[in-house]
Amino acid sequence: MYTYVNRQLVQFNHNDDLQIFIPDSGCFFLNKLNSVLYENNNNNNNNNNNNNNNDDDDKYDFDRKWDRSLLIIIPLRLSLTNKINDIYYGNLKQLMKIPQSMGILGGRPSSSYYFIGYQDDKFIYLDPHSVNETIDMSNSEFETGTFHPKTIKSIDIGSMDSSLAFAFYCRNEGEFRDFYESAQDLIKNGMDLLSFQEMEPIYESGLCDWPEDDFDIDDF
Repeated sequence: MYTYVNRQLVQFNHNDDLQIFIPDSGCFFLNKLNSVLYENNNNNNNNNNNNNNNDDDDKYDFDRKWDRSLLIIIPLRLSLTNKINDIYYGNLKQLMKIPQSMGILGGRPSSSYYFIGYQDDKFIYLDPHSVNETIDMSNSEFETGTFHPKTIKSIDIGSMDSSLAFAFYCRNEGEFRDFYESAQDLIKNGMDLLSFQEMEPIYESGLCDWPEDDFDIDDF
């Protein structure tokens, strides 16, 4: 479900000031950032689709300036069951500490929440299904009661659903460099929810194609 929603976010995002990047299965290919951040500068999808000079062929340059901000959404499944494998408990807390973290899209089985922090093994969340009336912010005395919950809601990490998505927001290339270095430090210390590679592998086409002729099991 997360993957489908995230693809829709990317497809219908027409904001020149914000780009969305979604690494697959926690594997972050840095060269894919080139087309996300630079190739679409004119927001011309037709030119992008016909552009043979793909920037993804080049390594990502950490010193190259951005003219937009970046929202990174990383969907993961942390168990074969509905509950998170306890070997990842520490990893979740470590990623939440990164300054660019915007929290976790997740929940418990059959319920969706937005996790914004944690205390010990309790993860604090907001319920996105709570609907409030529109606030008229042009009035200097507008009501602020709906800007924060009246009670703090939390659930134990052991009750969280294993399907979730981390979100990180980088306003510029400097903040992305900070995010990258923070994540790399965690990886060096055993955090294995993310990995970084300079270039996406190029796979030969047709390696897994079945033969056109009919075959029998005795042929193997």
